[in-house]
Amino acid sequence: MFADHVASFADGTGPNAIDVRAAASPWLGARRTDGELSTPDEVGRFAEFEHGYVYWHPSTDAHAVPTAVMDKYAELDWETGPLGYPTAEHTELPDPRGSGPGLAQAFQGGIVYRRAGQPAYWVHGAIGARWAAAGYQNGELGWPASDETAHDDGVYQAFEFGRIYWVPEQIVALRNSGEPDTPLARPA
Repeated sequence: MFADHVASFADGTGPNAIDVRAAASPWLGARRTDGELSTPDEVGRFAEFEHGYVYWHPSTDAHAVPTAVMDKYAELDWETGPLGYPTAEHTELPDPRGSGPGLAQAFQGGIVYRRAGQPAYWVHGAIGARWAAAGYQNGELGWPASDETAHDDGVYQAFEFGRIYWVPEQIVALRNSGEPDTPLARPA
């Protein structure tokens, strides 16, 4: 029996990483694709389920992405865009202000956050590091309220209770009061 089980892996008829992840994620529901589909880079694979997708890449393994995160992933061109492949399972986040749990999912190029009943937003780079230092959604800035937006010679990202600005020289968080925090970092 053991030899038959090992042989099924060797000949490709045994379970693969997408099947294993789907079995460990019953919230995905029924499978919608027959088998797996190839991603445009022809390295990764994915399968669609009733409540999400499972993506696999040899450098990230297989991870389930819920439908609630997929709209942002699609908007950013799935795995071919700046997010790349998922690197972890999604996490439910309690909302300290009571609107219900939110979601966070890590990707190669940042994290997608979605507060209950709100659109999802992509947080990454120096702005993401500054928001992390401020306590993420539980900190003084609250949940993301936009993606990065171009501004003068840099970018900013809006949060529930303020904004974080990034320019090549510095990164500054502004609370709704309009008073800047001390810059987090300046390049040497």
